[in-house]
Amino acid sequence: MEQAGAEVKTDTVNVPLWLPGTSSLYYTDEAGRKDLNAIPLGLSVGTDGKELNLRVVEFTNKADFEKASSLEGCIVFFNEKMDTTANGYSKAGWQRMFGASMAAKKGAEAVITRSLSPVSDNYPRTGTLRYEEGVKKIPALAVSTRDADILSESIAKNPNLKINFSSTSEWKGTATGYNLIGEIKGAKNPDNVILVSAHIDSWFNSQGAQDNATGCAQAIDVLRIFSEAGVRPQNTIRVLIYQDEEISMSGMKKYMERHGNDCHLYNLEIDSGAEEPLGFALFEDKAVCEKIKSFSDSLRFTPEWQIMPLEEASFWPLSAEKKVPVYFYMAERKDYFSIHHSEVDNMSLINKEVIGRSSAMITSFVYLTDRMMCTGK
Repeated sequence: MEQAGAEVKTDTVNVPLWLPGTSSLYYTDEAGRKDLNAIPLGLSVGTDGKELNLRVVEFTNKADFEKASSLEGCIVFFNEKMDTTANGYSKAGWQRMFGASMAAKKGAEAVITRSLSPVSDNYPRTGTLRYEEGVKKIPALAVSTRDADILSESIAKNPNLKINFSSTSEWKGTATGYNLIGEIKGAKNPDNVILVSAHIDSWFNSQGAQDNATGCAQAIDVLRIFSEAGVRPQNTIRVLIYQDEEISMSGMKKYMERHGNDCHLYNLEIDSGAEEPLGFALFEDKAVCEKIKSFSDSLRFTPEWQIMPLEEASFWPLSAEKKVPVYFYMAERKDYFSIHHSEVDNMSLINKEVIGRSSAMITSFVYLTDRMMCTGK
């Protein structure tokens, strides 16, 4: 950022300090002991130093689970497979996000979830779970897709199969982290801000190369390209590399606390992986979207567009509280969920030429919208 001529500063953020600890998941059958490759889901409690040895009950879909009666004293195994459709991740995601509290309400002592991935391999995928207020917190482990299939086969042979389950994951309060902010002041409207954001945190089992080191690199590249091209933006271009997207968005919330009242023209979020660039999803007023698209077409800059009403962006903190339009950069995701939240997400899979094309598209978009909005939206 400094090499790109940006003014750089940091903001201190209190981030959740959750420790994954160590985990063990195994069972014994006629072939002997079978250890399963499993890791804790993010925010999961542990087993308080105990090793559970309980019957495991499998469910392959939400409807069958909801029909089940008491699961007192059992370990629930959610084994719904993720498909390869565009919304496959969200369709299967209920078991990871809400499964622990759902199972606890029926008396279960712990939860095992199938990793959210469309491929069969032995890399467990973590991710955040959400405990429901007032419901007993029970521990949750994610098992690799390959071992999920092995466990399912064993349960089919022995419906009374017992499994050994332990975890030392725990909460330790908060820790100090930092948001990084770099900006190039606008030549004409320095008080107007185009915010380009990307989260810097990743999960304990992953380098986080695509989720989201590449997003950080692409955001910083906007500053570099403006600087190397000798282009001064009309409005201030501000890049925010923020903490804690994966758990509680504390970094974005801290940014809002300190800078939320600034005049933001829009917030472009980059968190789409490292595959070929596609385009942008805009949560924005229709008239502004049409103006952007018209200007884009006139320059023969023709990415794919997804256009949604601004009021549907209530899931995004800056939009929900400050009514700031939020745009999302989109890349292809042919292989994204094959590596997502796993140790496969490492730098060896990053193609520098693809990142260059992505940075070009993102910076071109920022440039054209900066020019279009130089006299206001």
